[in-house]
Amino acid sequence: MYDAKYKVSIALRDVVAMLAYIAEYAEPILVDNEKALLGTFYKLARDPEKPEQHSALRDTKLPVKVEVRVFTLDPRMKNSEVKNAIKQSLQPLFTSA
Repeated sequence: MYDAKYKVSIALRDVVAMLAYIAEYAEPILVDNEKALLGTFYKLARDPEKPEQHSALRDTKLPVKVEVRVFTLDPRMKNSEVKNAIKQSLQPLFTSA
């Protein structure tokens, strides 16, 4: 499940909505050799004052691991940075096949 937000940060309500979408529509894929339900946000803006971090939220206590990742795709980023973020975010789809 992928979603794009034109925000500097992802709000709690965004994560809650993503978790609901994951529970309803996502199929488990292999992430780090474990079946998981995966959701990804693309932030379409970044705060130039703060260093960028690719963050993840995981819950391993459920019967199926749930993970939500956040990547930044700001128009001010270099093309190589954008390509790298997209490659990292899509990698689980290609390694789970």
